[in-house]
Amino acid sequence: WRTAHRQALRGEILSAEEDRFERTDGRVDWVRWSLHPWYQANGAVGGLVIFTEVITWQKEQEIALRRLSTVLHQMTDPLVLIDSDNRLVVANDAAAGWIGRTRHQIVGARAEDLVPAPPWPTVRHLLDRCRAGERMDGLQAELPDPSGSTMVPMLGTFSLVSNPEADGGDVAVVAKDLTGVKRSQAALFSLTERF
Repeated sequence: WRTAHRQALRGEILSAEEDRFERTDGRVDWVRWSLHPWYQANGAVGGLVIFTEVITWQKEQEIALRRLSTVLHQMTDPLVLIDSDNRLVVANDAAAGWIGRTRHQIVGARAEDLVPAPPWPTVRHLLDRCRAGERMDGLQAELPDPSGSTMVPMLGTFSLVSNPEADGGDVAVVAKDLTGVKRSQAALFSLTERF
């Protein structure tokens, strides 16, 4: 601050969009600030106009959003958020991999263009039921893999997510590949039978 103060008194305009400020009790505040010199009639700097704004809440929200984004994209289970027009507004990397495209290719796309034709009417019905207020956990179905050559057992959850910007809300869909679970169950059943 002393350095900035001296520079501003020499006529410089200084600012920072976010400046970390650690308090004596250990708390951290984030501040947006600017220093502007004001001039006397003779052209000499007469003093400074200082503007500061505490932006701690906004910065904390930004950090939390980055953390959530990291968690979302590191999940191994596919997750998508579908808006009231049945467009994908969020998709993690696992969902993109399952669909066989990049995240940027599927976000904004209509769900019916991404879900194979046979299961789409069922998926649309589940989306409608969820938007009507019904939470659906533990839905099991076999879906074709991205190549369409193998049917994969999946466990799905449909949850309504409140969205004040949209009618009907968004639906979060999380799917889990049950192939490993089914193999383990079959092996356990086989061992039990042999025993």
